[in-house]
Amino acid sequence: MDMGAALSDSHSPSTHAQAEAMENVPYQRGIGSLMYAATSMCPDIAFVVSILSQFMRNPGPAHWEATKRVMRYLKGTLDYGITLSGLDTGLEAYVDADWASQAHRHSMTG
Repeated sequence: MDMGAALSDSHSPSTHAQAEAMENVPYQRGIGSLMYAATSMCPDIAFVVSILSQFMRNPGPAHWEATKRVMRYLKGTLDYGITLSGLDTGLEAYVDADWASQAHRHSMTG
């Protein structure tokens, strides 16, 4: 997802013509595929998928473009992976919270 991209309900269609333009866009199928990828093999996209899934009811063009961007990211990182060895070197993990920057004022961690 673009740095600083703030997707919200204001990007959703508000007129009948805008809703018709998004009618044949496979947004829900795309999010379903991304959810499968996030839970089974690509945890690095889990945060953006959680954001994009909030607009399943009424997605707009900005939401669809963000979804396609994630799919392009996955296509570009097909050869990347994490290899765990048998060495006991420990595992370190880092998280970052956005401190309630979302419109619903809930803090998201990713």
